Amino acid sequence: GFSFVNCRVTGTGPLYVGRAMGQYSRIVYSYTYFDDLVAHGGWDDWDHASGKNKTAFFGVYKCWGPGAQTVRGASWARELDYETAHPFLAKSFVNGRHWIAPSDA
Repeated sequence: GFSFVNCRVTGTGPLYVGRAMGQYSRIVYSYTYFDDLVAHGGWDDWDHASGKNKTAFFGVYKCWGPGAQTVRGASWARELDYETAHPFLAKSFVNGRHWIAPSDA
């Protein structure tokens, strides 16, 4: 899966913020700004007949900006609470302690 933390989603749009390629895809945006360019519904399960919208995990946590409400628009997208978002906020989600250098900022 993918976890985007402290990001800015900008551009010329429209765009989907996530597409479920696999049956159990996971995408989470946390503390992310969304410009007004997100396509209607925000997310795409790519094959509605397969029922991926029941197994894919699309989540947002404390996101803002003019496109943030559109990101929340799909019925299968979840507004996460801290307990659910927490695993996606840590470097351990991507085993990052071993390859992500500490920031000096």
